[in-house]
Amino acid sequence: MKKFLLIGLGLLGAYSVNAQEKREWTFEECITYALDHNIDIRQREQNVQAAENTRQASTLNFTPSLNLNAGYNWNFGLSIDPVTNVPSSLNRQTGNLSLSSQLVLFDGLRNVNQYRQARVDYMASVYNLDAVKNDVAVNVASSYLQVLMNKEIYVVAVEQYNNSVRMFEQAQRRYDAGAIAEGDLLQSESQMASDEQRMVVAENNVALSRLQLAQLLQLDDPSSFDIGRPEFDLPAGSVLTRSPMSIFTAAREIQPVVQASEMNVQSAELQLSQARGRYYPTLSLTGAISTNYSDRIPVFNGTTTVVDQIGYWDDNGTSVPVFTSYTVPTGQEVKAFNSQVTDNLNEFIGFNLNWPIYSRYQIRNEVRFQQLQLENAELEQERVENQLLQTIQRAHADAQASLKSYDASTKAVQAAELSLEYARIRRDEGAISQFEFDNARNNYLAAKSQQLQSKYDYIFKIRVLEFYLNNQF
Repeated sequence: MKKFLLIGLGLLGAYSVNAQEKREWTFEECITYALDHNIDIRQREQNVQAAENTRQASTLNFTPSLNLNAGYNWNFGLSIDPVTNVPSSLNRQTGNLSLSSQLVLFDGLRNVNQYRQARVDYMASVYNLDAVKNDVAVNVASSYLQVLMNKEIYVVAVEQYNNSVRMFEQAQRRYDAGAIAEGDLLQSESQMASDEQRMVVAENNVALSRLQLAQLLQLDDPSSFDIGRPEFDLPAGSVLTRSPMSIFTAAREIQPVVQASEMNVQSAELQLSQARGRYYPTLSLTGAISTNYSDRIPVFNGTTTVVDQIGYWDDNGTSVPVFTSYTVPTGQEVKAFNSQVTDNLNEFIGFNLNWPIYSRYQIRNEVRFQQLQLENAELEQERVENQLLQTIQRAHADAQASLKSYDASTKAVQAAELSLEYARIRRDEGAISQFEFDNARNNYLAAKSQQLQSKYDYIFKIRVLEFYLNNQF
């Protein structure tokens, strides 16, 4: 019958060997790895970078714009020459080049408010990132403690199974000697089977909780993952001396989820200011320099003198012809591109005023929409604060209940352990039945399991409350 004992020892030994083959992660390593590799966190980091880009872009809105425009066209049919401004049906090639700039001098402070909003949105994205990191850290801590609790329950289950095997072997020998009835032997065997089933369930719970933690860490190979078994001392619980409202007052100032909601309200206020700024005129300083080119602009490379008769002169009845001479250009060709660009320069500077007198109520509707957005942001801030207060109230009440449950279960374990030891002695003396002894042992197992659950539940709740106060585990 020693094969049953070997099964229990083998399971525990296999578990220990398997744990040695796995890399055991500490609590700090799990938190650090999750913060570095969690996809939600990496997405929020991208949002922070995008908000930073927007903030930098909003700063440049105070600088003047600069645009370069150029074009080259082939014209067919009737068109106006851009250089001579004369209509002509001759085919021609034309080109244009311009450099323009505009500086907004006043736009109802929209640029100023947009810059302020970009800074606020950047801070909101940073707080949102921190909030996600906090959520991940809390989830990892909860899963880590769950694995530790299941491991301790598994160790207790293995120990009880080994005890059941020994008790069954003892019952077998006593039955063979005729000291007990067959019913007692069957009861002992049934209890051994129940303890084996309880041990298998405990082992499965360890594996599942470990897998859940590995998936939360997003590990590629969960099979090589395990955690150590550090001893977590019970926290002093000094945080329980503070009221939930006191904890909430301190947490509201440092918790990023609340800070992000506050930034969202400020952002909505600045967005509303931008919408109202559209009621005001926009005054801009503009300037430009341009030139153009046409292949129909002639230039001459030489001259010649021409003598023409322009009339007669009467000399006492005699007509004497009168001549004049003048110079005419010769050697016509298209004016060079570089020369046209230089000669056709046009420069200007001026002010531009744009005032939306009637915009079909578009500005008014935009202002009303942003007012609703501001109210929604304020309601969201109120919801976030209420949710934080309720979470702290529940965690505070749960921590108090868990501490009381742990104290009570510790007393129950001590009493059940003494009762089990007394039942073992009386069973060996034949004073009680196997069923009564198994009942005492089951009571001990139930008390031990409840003690472990209360212990880790209390540790987690206290850590959560301390986290709200310190914003770190």
